[in-house]
Amino acid sequence: LAVRDTALLLFFYDTGVRLSEACGVKLSDIDWAERTVLIHGKGAKDRYVPLGKRTLAALRNYIDTVRAKHRISYREELWLGREKVFTENGIYQMVRERGLAVELDKMHPHVLRHTFIHNCLAAGMSEGHVMELTGITSREMMDRYAKSTRAERAIADHRRLSPADRLAA
Repeated sequence: LAVRDTALLLFFYDTGVRLSEACGVKLSDIDWAERTVLIHGKGAKDRYVPLGKRTLAALRNYIDTVRAKHRISYREELWLGREKVFTENGIYQMVRERGLAVELDKMHPHVLRHTFIHNCLAAGMSEGHVMELTGITSREMMDRYAKSTRAERAIADHRRLSPADRLAA
């Protein structure tokens, strides 16, 4: 379970996908050569999301070692639970339990989505690109996600770009 859970947590952290989207990923949705995954989004809107090297390695490890030995490994769904396909509720519970194990009381998949968005914006990714990757279609929704960490990003930008610090000596 640790191998699967690590892969799934990295998947959430690296992609910012919704719980329902992660639950719907099939083996055939992963393009190993392009390092992307096809996400079947809200409103039947499909999009490709890139996967980092660490996430790909964790997925490969899960698929080749744990998933391959599962009694229902013939199924197309990527995420398998103990006995059956991992449901949204099962994934939610796993994320909660893993969070509690490291004393993160409010951990759930949506927190990882917020974290992804914050990290992308803090690293300098444009809001338009974040919207494209996460399937956010409205400006209002993007503002909602970005609002919670906007001040933190503004302070970090100021530290990096301080007008006074940039004065010629």
